Amino acid sequence: MTVLLGIRNDIAKAMKGVEVTLMVLADYSKAFDKIKFKTVLKKINCLGFSKSFLQWTVNYLTNRKHFV
Repeated sequence: MTVLLGIRNDIAKAMKGVEVTLMVLADYSKAFDKIKFKTVLKKINCLGFSKSFLQWTVNYLTNRKHFV
């Protein structure tokens, strides 16, 4: 079952039980446009993460396209 079908089923079940249904959605599509990755990497380094984790993070963020 997909997440969307699960949400639909939960809402339908709540409506049949005459329950109040509330859903909160957040849009993060532009969130990564605002991040300065050099700053993130500096903070990771200052927090004492291992060099291998820092290198993995650099490799993950380098030349990567993000789609939301």
